[in-house]
Amino acid sequence: MALELASSVDAQKVPAWTQDITISTVAVTSTDIDSKSESSDSSEEEVGARPARLDVDYDILNLLYGDMDDTMRRWRNLYHQRVRCGTNKELWSFTRAIASLAESVLGKADDPKFGGRDTRQIIRTLVTEHGLCSFLELVVSQEDFFAEYPDFVISMLDVVIAVVVQAEKHPNVLKQSREMIAALCDNAWKKHALLANNDELDQYYPMGRLGIRHQLSFMLLAMIMPVKAKTFGSEGFLRRASFVCWFYSPEIEAAASDLMYSTIVLMYAMEGNAGTAKERTSRQTNVDVKDLMELMGQDVLPTFGANGYLMRLRNTLEHPGLINETLDWAVSSMTRSVITHPEFLNELAPSGILKAALECLNRQAMEGKPGTQSDSLCNVLGMYTMIMNVGFAAPKRHHAILTALIREGSLVEIVARALRICVTEGQSKGLTYNICLDGVKALETCALWANTLSAKNPLRKVMRQGFREEWYPTLAFLRETTGRATNSKHARILNIWKKLGEDLGFEEDVQKAQYERELRKAERHCTRAACRYHKEVCPIKLRACKGCGEKYCSSTCQRKDWKEEHKLRCKRLNGNPEGEAEPAA
Repeated sequence: MALELASSVDAQKVPAWTQDITISTVAVTSTDIDSKSESSDSSEEEVGARPARLDVDYDILNLLYGDMDDTMRRWRNLYHQRVRCGTNKELWSFTRAIASLAESVLGKADDPKFGGRDTRQIIRTLVTEHGLCSFLELVVSQEDFFAEYPDFVISMLDVVIAVVVQAEKHPNVLKQSREMIAALCDNAWKKHALLANNDELDQYYPMGRLGIRHQLSFMLLAMIMPVKAKTFGSEGFLRRASFVCWFYSPEIEAAASDLMYSTIVLMYAMEGNAGTAKERTSRQTNVDVKDLMELMGQDVLPTFGANGYLMRLRNTLEHPGLINETLDWAVSSMTRSVITHPEFLNELAPSGILKAALECLNRQAMEGKPGTQSDSLCNVLGMYTMIMNVGFAAPKRHHAILTALIREGSLVEIVARALRICVTEGQSKGLTYNICLDGVKALETCALWANTLSAKNPLRKVMRQGFREEWYPTLAFLRETTGRATNSKHARILNIWKKLGEDLGFEEDVQKAQYERELRKAERHCTRAACRYHKEVCPIKLRACKGCGEKYCSSTCQRKDWKEEHKLRCKRLNGNPEGEAEPAA
């Protein structure tokens, strides 16, 4: 996404501080986003590069130890005398020294560099007796704050993080920090373009904006992960700042170990304090939906566009390390957000987000912990149900999204899978019989409508093919599990499912015979020999090679087998000239 500089720096190509920087002389150091965490156990392979930091002047810290009031006064004066976005070396050095003290607050033990002093107590004293939070609020609320020299910005955020950590356990610190946190998050949203990557600025300070975003993300995580964000107030500001950090920071997701942090920040942006609740039963309330619709419709859509948001979201969903809890969080964020505005729905298929969501469900089914498909399936089924209900209330207006859902959403397969998982995993969370019943009813309306179309209509063909593959196996499963079902809605769903197939013209005996033939033909096994489902029965619908019909459990297996040996075999079997045979999408 192209960078647009904030109004305060519109007139200049780059900030004034760049005039005193020699290109290519700024080094980078190595650490990772969680290096400050007491619980960090990241391996060397997971450590990534971050911006270089200024050296610490310990004489400044000695001044602080000797006279906090005078040191704070000097710090304020240096700030007020600064050249905005210019070269302010004394201010930078002063701020860096105090930031080093703040960094130690997150350490495991007292750092000898600070003479055994309790740095946590020093930070608390600066807040409660010397007006640290009011000074921080003044600094972080400036419209050009994020355009200042990156080390200065990162250092200020270091101090903010230390205050946040102390606020979690000390009410007097919390009380004084709330307005400062709100001002910082509000500024991050309003001047979000100053947080986007900028190759030209990177010449003067490599990875400067990346470092700023990572610090801002770390501050948010320090509030979100301990479930303390709600105590700071200003939920709307925090959610918007979280969105900015997630949107501009796909690089965080490069390491599987850091993918969790990215999905947590995304989930908080979408769900707010409800998304951090340990008990998830009350996450979807009318207030949450209203707030999310406002965020997505009034803020995200006009600022980043439907396609821009969905393409970034697709990045997250396609990460191969997204699995189990992180997958549930990401899928939940996707399904809740895209239903808030028609423009997001219209871009589901063109953006590839629909396909990415289905790949997530398949990944969880094949690679996730046993018995953990319910949450993600529940969210996707809920989205599908809403789309069908709204779509058929005004079919002409929503024809495009209904078409995309039928053609690319594996609609019948998802509903059928949800019915089975609802039974096998129980209804303690995620899928319930009520949710499944709503889904089956919506599918009934959609399927009967599609069946009235011409026999040559692609939508009718896709719908009928879905029922041809899923109707009888699901019907047989529902019958087999009737005895252990404790909910009366099980029988109701069974009856609706049976009648729906019959209304579409399917005969049970015929479909049973076809299903048994497919089992005998080993149609439930992946062709790729190295895949676990080459021998085990695959729990999801297989995909077929368009060239020769061989079956695969996923696009990943299909691509790997294509490179290994299938390419030659497929050409030989089909007699295709070189270059024409390709794996199915």
